Amino acid sequence: MNHDVDRLVAIPHRDNPQSIRVAEKLGMTFERYETLHEADSAIYTITRADWEARTRTRTGY
Repeated sequence: MNHDVDRLVAIPHRDNPQSIRVAEKLGMTFERYETLHEADSAIYTITRADWEARTRTRTGY
């Protein structure tokens, strides 16, 4: 299977600290706040390179 994704994005509601914490635990970083579909949302992202580096560090590969 080919995964040609260079960046993953999470868009939790701004007032949902549990979802924000999940994004942070996955190594995602905060980019900005936006209003999407009339809801205040936070934008968190992680690049493929950052994810792969994080995975290598955690697994030792």
